Amino acid sequence: MKVDKTPGRRRLRGFTLLELLVAVTLLGLLAVLLFGGLGLGVRAWEVGEQTADDHARLIAIQSFLRQRLSDARDVAARGTDAAESETIAFRGDAGTLEMVTVLPPDLAPGGLYSFAFASIEHPDDPGRYDLVASWSLFDPVAEAAGEAPEPTKTVLLEDIAGATFDYFGRPESDADAQWLESWPRPDALPALIRLAVAFPDGDRRAWPDLVVAPAAAR
Repeated sequence: MKVDKTPGRRRLRGFTLLELLVAVTLLGLLAVLLFGGLGLGVRAWEVGEQTADDHARLIAIQSFLRQRLSDARDVAARGTDAAESETIAFRGDAGTLEMVTVLPPDLAPGGLYSFAFASIEHPDDPGRYDLVASWSLFDPVAEAAGEAPEPTKTVLLEDIAGATFDYFGRPESDADAQWLESWPRPDALPALIRLAVAFPDGDRRAWPDLVVAPAAAR
Protein backbone atom coordinates (compact mmCIF):
# COMPACT_ATOMS: atom_id res chain seq x y z
CA MET A 1 0.00 0.00 0.00
CA LYS A 2 1.35 3.44 -0.96
CA VAL A 3 0.84 6.94 0.50
CA ASP A 4 0.12 9.89 -1.83
CA LYS A 5 2.93 12.45 -1.15
CA THR A 6 1.35 15.36 -3.07
CA PRO A 7 1.99 18.59 -1.06
CA GLY A 8 -0.96 19.57 1.13
CA ARG A 9 -2.61 16.15 0.82
CA ARG A 10 -2.12 12.87 2.61
CA ARG A 11 -4.34 10.04 1.49
CA LEU A 12 -4.01 6.32 1.06
CA ARG A 13 -3.95 4.77 -2.36
CA GLY A 14 -5.13 1.25 -3.18
CA PHE A 15 -2.91 -1.79 -3.72
CA THR A 16 -1.39 -2.21 -7.12
CA LEU A 17 -2.23 -5.27 -9.19
CA LEU A 18 1.28 -6.61 -8.69
CA GLU A 19 1.00 -6.33 -4.92
CA LEU A 20 -2.34 -8.16 -4.96
CA LEU A 21 -0.90 -10.96 -7.10
CA VAL A 22 2.05 -11.36 -4.74
CA ALA A 23 -0.25 -11.43 -1.70
CA VAL A 24 -2.61 -13.98 -3.26
CA THR A 25 0.34 -16.18 -4.27
CA LEU A 26 1.78 -16.10 -0.75
CA LEU A 27 -1.61 -16.90 0.76
CA GLY A 28 -1.97 -19.81 -1.64
CA LEU A 29 1.44 -21.20 -0.72
CA LEU A 30 0.65 -20.81 2.97
CA ALA A 31 -2.68 -22.62 2.51
CA VAL A 32 -0.95 -25.49 0.69
CA LEU A 33 1.61 -25.84 3.48
CA LEU A 34 -1.07 -25.75 6.19
CA PHE A 35 -3.27 -28.25 4.36
CA GLY A 36 -0.33 -30.60 3.81
CA GLY A 37 0.62 -30.43 7.48
CA LEU A 38 -2.99 -31.04 8.51
CA GLY A 39 -3.25 -34.06 6.21
CA LEU A 40 0.00 -35.49 7.56
CA GLY A 41 -1.23 -35.01 11.12
CA VAL A 42 -4.53 -36.74 10.36
CA ARG A 43 -2.75 -39.69 8.75
CA ALA A 44 -0.36 -39.98 11.70
CA TRP A 45 -3.34 -39.91 14.07
CA GLU A 46 -5.15 -42.61 12.10
CA VAL A 47 -2.05 -44.85 12.01
CA GLY A 48 -1.51 -44.37 15.74
CA GLU A 49 -5.14 -45.14 16.48
CA GLN A 50 -5.07 -48.28 14.31
CA THR A 51 -1.83 -49.43 15.97
CA ALA A 52 -3.38 -48.94 19.42
CA ASP A 53 -6.51 -50.88 18.36
CA ASP A 54 -4.40 -53.74 16.97
CA HIS A 55 -2.29 -53.83 20.13
CA ALA A 56 -5.38 -53.93 22.37
CA ARG A 57 -6.90 -56.73 20.28
CA LEU A 58 -3.70 -58.80 20.42
CA ILE A 59 -3.57 -58.39 24.21
CA ALA A 60 -7.18 -59.61 24.46
CA ILE A 61 -6.44 -62.61 22.21
CA GLN A 62 -3.32 -63.53 24.20
CA SER A 63 -5.29 -63.28 27.44
CA PHE A 64 -7.98 -65.59 26.03
CA LEU A 65 -5.42 -68.12 24.79
CA ARG A 66 -3.44 -67.98 28.04
CA GLN A 67 -6.52 -68.82 30.07
CA ARG A 68 -7.57 -71.68 27.80
CA LEU A 69 -4.08 -73.24 27.74
CA SER A 70 -3.64 -72.78 31.49
CA ASP A 71 -6.94 -74.61 32.05
CA ALA A 72 -6.01 -77.62 29.87
CA ARG A 73 -7.25 -80.74 31.68
CA ASP A 74 -5.55 -84.10 31.98
CA VAL A 75 -8.75 -86.07 31.39
CA ALA A 76 -8.97 -89.40 29.61
CA ALA A 77 -9.54 -89.32 25.88
CA ARG A 78 -12.08 -92.13 26.13
CA GLY A 79 -14.26 -92.99 29.07
CA THR A 80 -15.48 -96.44 28.02
CA ASP A 81 -12.36 -98.58 28.27
CA ALA A 82 -10.37 -98.80 31.51
CA ALA A 83 -7.30 -99.92 29.55
CA GLU A 84 -7.29 -96.58 27.73
CA SER A 85 -7.80 -94.44 30.83
CA GLU A 86 -4.17 -93.26 30.77
CA THR A 87 -4.56 -91.72 27.31
CA ILE A 88 -5.01 -88.01 27.91
CA ALA A 89 -7.19 -85.98 25.54
CA PHE A 90 -4.31 -83.77 24.39
CA ARG A 91 -2.65 -83.74 20.98
CA GLY A 92 -0.23 -81.16 19.72
CA ASP A 93 2.02 -80.60 16.74
CA ALA A 94 3.55 -77.53 15.09
CA GLY A 95 0.35 -76.33 13.43
CA THR A 96 -2.48 -77.78 15.53
CA LEU A 97 -3.30 -78.18 19.20
CA GLU A 98 -6.26 -80.16 20.58
CA MET A 99 -7.10 -80.36 24.27
CA VAL A 100 -9.86 -80.36 26.87
CA THR A 101 -10.48 -77.14 28.77
CA VAL A 102 -13.19 -74.92 30.23
CA LEU A 103 -14.72 -71.90 28.50
CA PRO A 104 -15.90 -68.56 29.89
CA PRO A 105 -19.66 -68.45 30.60
CA ASP A 106 -20.27 -65.78 27.95
CA LEU A 107 -18.92 -68.15 25.31
CA ALA A 108 -20.50 -71.47 26.30
CA PRO A 109 -22.40 -73.10 29.20
CA GLY A 110 -20.44 -74.76 31.98
CA GLY A 111 -18.62 -78.03 31.54
CA LEU A 112 -15.56 -79.38 29.77
CA TYR A 113 -15.01 -78.72 26.07
CA SER A 114 -12.88 -80.22 23.36
CA PHE A 115 -10.94 -77.20 22.18
CA ALA A 116 -8.62 -76.88 19.19
CA PHE A 117 -6.36 -74.25 17.63
CA ALA A 118 -5.16 -74.51 14.05
CA SER A 119 -3.24 -72.36 11.58
CA ILE A 120 -5.29 -72.59 8.37
CA GLU A 121 -4.02 -71.33 5.02
CA HIS A 122 -6.27 -69.16 2.85
CA PRO A 123 -7.45 -71.30 -0.08
CA ASP A 124 -7.23 -68.36 -2.51
CA ASP A 125 -4.08 -66.71 -1.09
CA PRO A 126 -1.18 -69.10 -0.46
CA GLY A 127 1.14 -67.90 2.27
CA ARG A 128 -1.65 -66.20 4.19
CA TYR A 129 -3.12 -67.92 7.24
CA ASP A 130 -5.79 -67.49 9.90
CA LEU A 131 -5.47 -68.73 13.48
CA VAL A 132 -8.79 -70.51 14.07
CA ALA A 133 -10.27 -71.79 17.33
CA SER A 134 -13.00 -74.45 17.48
CA TRP A 135 -14.80 -76.13 20.34
CA SER A 136 -17.57 -78.59 21.19
CA LEU A 137 -18.83 -80.15 24.42
CA PHE A 138 -16.41 -82.85 25.57
CA ASP A 139 -18.09 -86.23 25.15
CA PRO A 140 -15.50 -89.03 25.14
CA VAL A 141 -18.08 -91.71 24.39
CA ALA A 142 -19.40 -89.86 21.33
CA GLU A 143 -15.85 -89.05 20.19
CA ALA A 144 -14.82 -92.72 20.51
CA ALA A 145 -17.84 -93.67 18.39
CA GLY A 146 -17.07 -90.98 15.81
CA GLU A 147 -20.25 -89.08 16.71
CA ALA A 148 -18.79 -85.90 18.17
CA PRO A 149 -20.99 -82.82 17.60
CA GLU A 150 -20.06 -80.25 14.96
CA PRO A 151 -17.72 -77.74 16.61
CA THR A 152 -18.24 -74.00 16.82
CA LYS A 153 -15.48 -72.10 15.02
CA THR A 154 -14.13 -68.57 15.19
CA VAL A 155 -11.16 -66.76 13.66
CA LEU A 156 -8.87 -65.36 16.36
CA LEU A 157 -6.20 -63.81 14.12
CA GLU A 158 -6.61 -62.95 10.44
CA ASP A 159 -4.05 -62.55 7.67
CA ILE A 160 -0.95 -63.86 9.43
CA ALA A 161 2.15 -65.40 7.89
CA GLY A 162 1.91 -68.45 10.15
CA ALA A 163 1.46 -69.73 13.70
CA THR A 164 3.63 -72.37 15.34
CA PHE A 165 3.14 -74.35 18.54
CA ASP A 166 5.87 -76.16 20.41
CA TYR A 167 5.96 -77.99 23.71
CA PHE A 168 8.37 -78.23 26.63
CA GLY A 169 8.56 -81.35 28.73
CA ARG A 170 9.97 -84.86 29.02
CA PRO A 171 9.41 -86.86 25.82
CA GLU A 172 9.70 -89.94 28.05
CA SER A 173 9.27 -90.22 31.79
CA ASP A 174 13.01 -90.75 32.34
CA ALA A 175 14.28 -88.27 29.71
CA ASP A 176 15.44 -84.69 30.14
CA ALA A 177 12.92 -81.96 29.48
CA GLN A 178 13.29 -80.13 26.15
CA TRP A 179 11.36 -78.14 23.55
CA LEU A 180 9.58 -80.37 21.03
CA GLU A 181 7.76 -79.66 17.76
CA SER A 182 5.04 -82.16 18.69
CA TRP A 183 3.99 -83.69 21.97
CA PRO A 184 4.74 -87.44 21.99
CA ARG A 185 3.34 -88.57 25.34
CA PRO A 186 -0.26 -89.82 25.61
CA ASP A 187 -0.05 -90.05 29.42
CA ALA A 188 0.98 -86.50 30.38
CA LEU A 189 0.53 -82.85 29.52
CA PRO A 190 3.55 -80.76 28.50
CA ALA A 191 5.03 -78.53 31.19
CA LEU A 192 4.92 -75.52 28.85
CA ILE A 193 3.16 -74.63 25.61
CA ARG A 194 4.53 -71.89 23.36
CA LEU A 195 2.74 -70.14 20.51
CA ALA A 196 4.71 -68.00 18.06
CA VAL A 197 2.90 -65.93 15.42
CA ALA A 198 4.51 -64.30 12.37
CA PHE A 199 2.97 -61.46 10.38
CA PRO A 200 3.45 -60.55 6.69
CA ASP A 201 6.12 -58.02 5.72
CA GLY A 202 4.95 -54.48 6.39
CA ASP A 203 2.33 -55.56 8.95
CA ARG A 204 2.61 -53.31 12.02
CA ARG A 205 1.26 -55.93 14.43
CA ALA A 206 3.70 -57.55 16.87
CA TRP A 207 3.20 -60.81 18.78
CA PRO A 208 5.48 -61.59 21.75
CA ASP A 209 5.80 -65.37 22.06
CA LEU A 210 3.05 -66.69 24.32
CA VAL A 211 4.37 -69.26 26.83
CA VAL A 212 1.86 -70.93 29.17
CA ALA A 213 2.17 -73.62 31.83
CA PRO A 214 -0.96 -75.81 32.03
CA ALA A 215 -2.00 -75.90 35.68
CA ALA A 216 -2.79 -79.62 35.52
CA ALA A 217 0.79 -80.40 34.43
CA ARG A 218 2.38 -78.96 37.58
